[in-house]
Amino acid sequence: MAHKMVLRSFLKYRIINYGEVKSVEVYSKSMIPPLVTSILLTVTQLAIFFGLKEIDPLNIIIEHHGRSILIICNILIITSLALAFTRVKMATLKITLIGSDEPLKLHYVLRSTCNKIVESVQASIHGYESQDGT
Repeated sequence: MAHKMVLRSFLKYRIINYGEVKSVEVYSKSMIPPLVTSILLTVTQLAIFFGLKEIDPLNIIIEHHGRSILIICNILIITSLALAFTRVKMATLKITLIGSDEPLKLHYVLRSTCNKIVESVQASIHGYESQDGT
């Protein structure tokens, strides 16, 4: 019985037998850069509203456009935090097939789905190895 996996990428479908899979890799991006960005934006926001109020030209700008600056900074902070949490949940799945030089890359796959695929491919590979007697 051949185990098969269906890969769907936008409108294209591809059916792959587990026996054709040479290796599977899961990797994800770090959440540190968006977190650092949000921390720097928070520090900038605090510096603008508390530290730089003493300087006259900036004080005039802050008084007239303070709410706009605050809203823009908060939107950027929320966006960078959302990006950090998205990076934690998503991963890239790289599948290398036997006889193929270029691996298949699936971006923005849920990490739990990647783990299930890796487990099923490993179980299938171990099943093929036990059938072959190696």
